[in-house]
Amino acid sequence: MSLDPLWLPDGNDVFLDIVGACNLSCPSCGQGNSRGARRFRGVMQLPLFERILDKVEAEAPGPGRPRIHLFNWGEPLLHPRAPDFVRAVKARGLVCRLSSNLVRPRDLRAVVEARPDWLRVSVSGFWQSTYGVTHRGGDVARVKDNLRTLRRLMDELGVPLHVDVNYHRYRHNCAEDLVAMRNLVEELRFSFTPVWAIPAPVEKVVRWLEEGVPPQDQPLVDLLVIGLEEAREISLRHAGELPAGECPLGRMVLIGADGSAELCCATYDVEPVATSYLEVPAPEIAARKLRHPACGPCMRNGLHLTGLYAGMAERDARAAAVLEAQFAALPSAPAASTA
Repeated sequence: MSLDPLWLPDGNDVFLDIVGACNLSCPSCGQGNSRGARRFRGVMQLPLFERILDKVEAEAPGPGRPRIHLFNWGEPLLHPRAPDFVRAVKARGLVCRLSSNLVRPRDLRAVVEARPDWLRVSVSGFWQSTYGVTHRGGDVARVKDNLRTLRRLMDELGVPLHVDVNYHRYRHNCAEDLVAMRNLVEELRFSFTPVWAIPAPVEKVVRWLEEGVPPQDQPLVDLLVIGLEEAREISLRHAGELPAGECPLGRMVLIGADGSAELCCATYDVEPVATSYLEVPAPEIAARKLRHPACGPCMRNGLHLTGLYAGMAERDARAAAVLEAQFAALPSAPAASTA
């Protein structure tokens, strides 16, 4: 079984956090579950960004041109100059992609006018009682209003932005919430992609697998449709789909909001491979990634394969069985009286 090619990044995938923070504190995300992390939480300045793009273009491996993702762990639409960053990318003829929780975008009209190519919106429920559990600190009513506003702006301005609503599936949100959100998304003519929630970052998941899950994290782990150990087993059964020791996640260019070169999209609170992306050539950055101490434990537990969705058919089948058993165990509604 082959890996889904959508999850096989290459050196032309460039992820730049233009904001080092987020307005939510989701329990599955390093932003919400890594208290005391050493990451820079400020914003990137546009002159630094332009210099980074110069180096990205000069070192692009080819074939093809760099694809610029203005996010990694941060919320890009918090940046007061987010539209300027999009315009800077588009002025170079490059693809520009965004990802947002869409709770409090600063200026959605200006962002649409800047004409990015792709926007992913992450959600995990239709009603607040569900959504608020796993998008902690968010307001799903605002998200739905902003999705409607987004469609109106796209139609008004004639912008062919591709919007994909990424629905994170847990045990608590795979029934009425999922159906209601899918109906709304289809009504708005956006794409809807349900995915099995994967906890992050990998350095924390390694500790859970090898040392046990601490009490404060157990509620999240209990919500996962595919448990930690079972996800690891599935991943390791598909380890042969990659050459030994290889991880495509390491091919991406990852740059923090402070201009540092980061290891990969799955790590949050680990040492960067360079404090300044601008000062280290691409071959040396690649070599440092291969020597990074975080990679061994991650790959030992198959977490790089989990992040690449290796064995997706097997994951889908297992998740369906888990949910079927969960729904079957629910008490039935009382029969209607015929008296």
